[in-house]
Amino acid sequence: MQIQQHLKPTLTRVKWGVIICSLVFSAMALANEKDFNANKNCVNTSLSNLDVSIENIKNAQGEIELILIPLSEKKQSPEMRIKRLTAKKGSISWRFKNVEKGLYTIFAYHDENNNEDFDISFLGNPEEGFGISGVEQPKVEDLSFSNKNTRAVFKVDGSDIKVQMPMKY
Repeated sequence: MQIQQHLKPTLTRVKWGVIICSLVFSAMALANEKDFNANKNCVNTSLSNLDVSIENIKNAQGEIELILIPLSEKKQSPEMRIKRLTAKKGSISWRFKNVEKGLYTIFAYHDENNNEDFDISFLGNPEEGFGISGVEQPKVEDLSFSNKNTRAVFKVDGSDIKVQMPMKY
């Protein structure tokens, strides 16, 4: 019993890492299938603001973590950005400033217990609310792009963008 409780944080972090890696690598593979950039030698000089609205937050416990994930295979691709916001029942917003051109996805979760982990049950089901860009009713299957779920991928092209993401509990 003590061993299981001791290993739970480690196992949760491993599962969280697997989900993020799956999300990033699967989306990168999909990005290669679609030609969103006609000129691959073009340098990204325009920056955008990305306004994200997280909706349907069920309570004000803990924090909401937003993860902006670039889907580029370039050597100098933009870095993943993470922002933690104080949870508020209803909705909250955040602006990612100076986002480079490219393909992105956003993952958010409601860290109600403030342990900085996306908690998953022993069966692999989320125990906390989560949202994915472009997916109105996210399911566990949407955490992977194995079914070619391109709804979660969006293009930043130099103009400002608004993304609405409902949380699913």
